[in-house]
Amino acid sequence: MRNKLEDIIDKDKDSLRYYYLGSNWKRKIEHVGAKGVFNPEGTIII
Repeated sequence: MRNKLEDIIDKDKDSLRYYYLGSNWKRKIEHVGAKGVFNPEGTIII
């Protein structure tokens, strides 16, 4: 499924993030595509 998703997106405009579960989740975030990595402990403006 991961390969199919990465084939579909436009990596210049879109991005995907994979969040892995477990005690070391901060080091287990993978990013593919245009934007930088999301910091879940940072400020979120809605």
